[in-house]
Amino acid sequence: MLELRAAIPDDGQGVSKAVAEKKAAGAGDAELLAFAEAECASKALTVHLDKEYSASTGRGRLHVTASTTPAAPAPAPAAAAGAPSQPGEAVAVGDLEASKVDWLSGVVVETNKKLLATPTQTFVVLTDGSQAAHRAFEVGKTLVKDDDTLTVMHVKSDKDYTEHEFKADTIMTRYDSELTGFLPEKRRSSLLHVKDDKTTTKSFISEWVNGLKAEPDEGATPRRSHRMPNFLIVGFSGRKEPTRDPTVLGQVADLSLRTVACPCVIVKRAPTPGPKTITTFVVDHERCWTAYRLLLAIMKPEDKLRVVTLTEGTDNLAAAEALKAKYLAHLHERGYTGDAFAEHYAVDVLTKAAGVTAAKAIADIVDDERPEYVALATSPKDHIGSVADHLIRSYKGNIIVMKG
Repeated sequence: MLELRAAIPDDGQGVSKAVAEKKAAGAGDAELLAFAEAECASKALTVHLDKEYSASTGRGRLHVTASTTPAAPAPAPAAAAGAPSQPGEAVAVGDLEASKVDWLSGVVVETNKKLLATPTQTFVVLTDGSQAAHRAFEVGKTLVKDDDTLTVMHVKSDKDYTEHEFKADTIMTRYDSELTGFLPEKRRSSLLHVKDDKTTTKSFISEWVNGLKAEPDEGATPRRSHRMPNFLIVGFSGRKEPTRDPTVLGQVADLSLRTVACPCVIVKRAPTPGPKTITTFVVDHERCWTAYRLLLAIMKPEDKLRVVTLTEGTDNLAAAEALKAKYLAHLHERGYTGDAFAEHYAVDVLTKAAGVTAAKAIADIVDDERPEYVALATSPKDHIGSVADHLIRSYKGNIIVMKG
């Protein structure tokens, strides 16, 4: 877990106090770092980061200090995958990972605002010809409703040794056929992108998704003419699925959790007939509220949603009950009351045992309940937090991860 220590001297300008207050209010590491840099910059101070933070793992201590003596300029961090560097755009002081997280946080906030405002949903399924990718496609078909659109995307990276079923032409022919029989032309598309040898599939997908807009500009290039997905759908593993450890996340799925701005559906299980069941876990944070509203947008009338907040003992019970009341009020305002509410929605406060981690408590709950989807809201980071990381690797159902 990354630890941010704002060790800013008492400069008489209130920086230390401001950082401490923001941290007490629940600000995350990336937000604190950006805030500290902005505060110091406005007061002609210089922020320094010590070397206890590991850029390769995103873990360790990120020790922030400040001084009035200009420091030697640090080398600019390399641009994050998918982070377009604009002329005159300053790169935040820090290392590669801190810069990437800070940049992604801003993209995610703007993306969520636009996705919440879109009247229809756009689903993009990544495919590589594997069984896992096809399960993701089947899930995508069940999520589409009304005037939603479904796109299948493949990044061409054929090698001489690629088997016929994994060649780009074979994959695109298959999904063109399946889409044609499923949706009208205006609501379906299949995309084949060709990457150069120096670009990995992971970085290509990240750059492509993060460069899209909720409403593409008129005259946009073919690569930029697609709408930003409301949800990116990926299989848990890829072509090596039969030989993979079932707890090891595929590389593209892993990337989608870390560096893609839009919500992601990680598919482990083929869709089941009948209504979808979704369980989401919330705390009193804006990202959870945003995630909940994004979930409502993909629900069909017959689906079921359970909203759960955890408490330990009675210390925060009142706050948990107040949070429950907020979600209940919102659902009632949407017309879900009485039998209509009871049949399709539940908002619960559950008590976890003292000493049990949130990750373990959540895993136990969903293992008993077995919802088709478990939805989590996480802050953008270069590594997945302990709760999401544990659940993604241990739960056998599908996981919806939304950043905020």
